[in-house]
Amino acid sequence: MEEIPSEQLEKVLENYHCTKDKDIESFLQTKAVTYEKRGWCSIYLLINREKFFHNGTIRVDGYFTLSNKIVMLTDMVSGAKRRKLFSGLKKESDMAHFILIGQLGKYIDRQGEDGAVGDTSAAQLLDRAFEIIYEVKKRIACSCVLIECKDESKLCQLYEDYGFRKLQRSGDMHQYFKIL
Repeated sequence: MEEIPSEQLEKVLENYHCTKDKDIESFLQTKAVTYEKRGWCSIYLLINREKFFHNGTIRVDGYFTLSNKIVMLTDMVSGAKRRKLFSGLKKESDMAHFILIGQLGKYIDRQGEDGAVGDTSAAQLLDRAFEIIYEVKKRIACSCVLIECKDESKLCQLYEDYGFRKLQRSGDMHQYFKIL
């Protein structure tokens, strides 16, 4: 992992596009640096090295954020799911601690004739996030990962195919968990 020099970072983030989800695009362009400076999350950018070495420009092919989150469990969470979350122990608490993959975005720019899609897939972004999560797990006690998504069947299926299980709904978002 390498850091992008701060003088280049603003330009790099301005050039990130995700025309499928403007919230993902807007977060990286306008909020990500502030969130990281405040200690709310860590941001990881995936850069295509071949394109960088070919023409010297940095394009973010994808990104994700990691943080921690405490979730209030609703009555919709069964006893079996609660036991999985608490490693088989009977737990009276209605709160569970998670590592949160808070944002996950791929580069997609379909505007104009020269529309482009980044070379990084959602599964590759998740693979990279879990590499870091497993490194964190070696140093800090953690046993569950949480991801939240909109009610879009394709997105929900992506996370289920990756091994996440439905936890509950929170407002208009689905919460999925995966045991480490």
